[in-house]
Amino acid sequence: MDEISRDEVLRLAIMKIELEKEDRPLWHVVRYVPREKGGKGYLAISAQHELLDGQGLLRLAQAIIANDISHIPTEVFETIPGMSGAEYKPSMSFLLPIIYREKIIPLLPTWLSSRIRPYPTWPTTIAKHPSTAPWDFSILSIPPAIIKALSTKGKEMGVNTLHPILKVAYLQAMREVYGPTSPNAVFIGESPRSERSDDPSDGHSYIAGNYVSASSWTLPITGGFWDWCRTYSTYLRTTGISDGRQSIGLLAYLPDPPAFESNDPRRATGWEDDYLTKFENGENTYSQSLSFSNLGRCSLYKESGVEDLVWGFPGSPFAPPLSVALIGHEGGLRVYTTWREGCPVTKDTAGAVEAGLNRILQEQAGKGGTVRV
Repeated sequence: MDEISRDEVLRLAIMKIELEKEDRPLWHVVRYVPREKGGKGYLAISAQHELLDGQGLLRLAQAIIANDISHIPTEVFETIPGMSGAEYKPSMSFLLPIIYREKIIPLLPTWLSSRIRPYPTWPTTIAKHPSTAPWDFSILSIPPAIIKALSTKGKEMGVNTLHPILKVAYLQAMREVYGPTSPNAVFIGESPRSERSDDPSDGHSYIAGNYVSASSWTLPITGGFWDWCRTYSTYLRTTGISDGRQSIGLLAYLPDPPAFESNDPRRATGWEDDYLTKFENGENTYSQSLSFSNLGRCSLYKESGVEDLVWGFPGSPFAPPLSVALIGHEGGLRVYTTWREGCPVTKDTAGAVEAGLNRILQEQAGKGGTVRV
């Protein structure tokens, strides 16, 4: 094998799973063996989202790398129960604001709806639809010293986990880059949360299946960094879990649609058709500014020779304009960011967000030194 970089391996793995959507298989393992003895090799593990979620992908990778997998149960895929949404039926207090925002406000005269409509979500305008734009990605590596210092500082400031610190910092970096051209917009970030249970009575698969809820949080217009972190941390510990589960519970209210056919490959189902039709009618189809998916910290399995680990996915035309995948390990934190070029994020502005994130984390940690590997 000729010399190849980590980022090239990741891009090839994502492209492979994207190109084979209609021709299966559902997952792949590709080994890149170095030509020279002692050179660096790679193991690329990729899977369709229909098969598993992010936590499931991590567990699959760990099972492939580990020396002992005797603890993993044997399962039959066809018998694995999924999440229908019915487990988390939303309350009326959760539903009514959504009905008001999505169904009632649009029916009001413009002069009235403009006064009572909440601040617009960034991006407020889209020049071209993401389905017509290529996706790209970038990876930022944060060294262990910064992560350790942030964890210590967070506990001193009343924030006991890293997730609120990292997400607030990312949203702040986004506002610094995109806020000047959208002064009235707010920046909203959604985060998936794993609902996968290891309790046998819940019947969840150890690896396969999708067991995810997702909640959203808006970066306040006023205040300071640690105030925002404490506010978001409190939200996650209190109503955030319930909000995320009830959002998934909305699926239980959606009827099965009639059969849909289209010659446009972008309109695979009625959902994509509705989404694209709204865009063509001049509607802003973005309800979130950021998707921020954090798999937490894992072991590198150094006894198996693993030196680094990163995960990611293609920039979906139906996802927020910036989507982030994080994972931490002994080598630090890997921050993967993906987007659709020009919608409205570009490679340059994504790089500016990364630079802002790096600066904010260094400032709050009281240390310096971002290393790209």
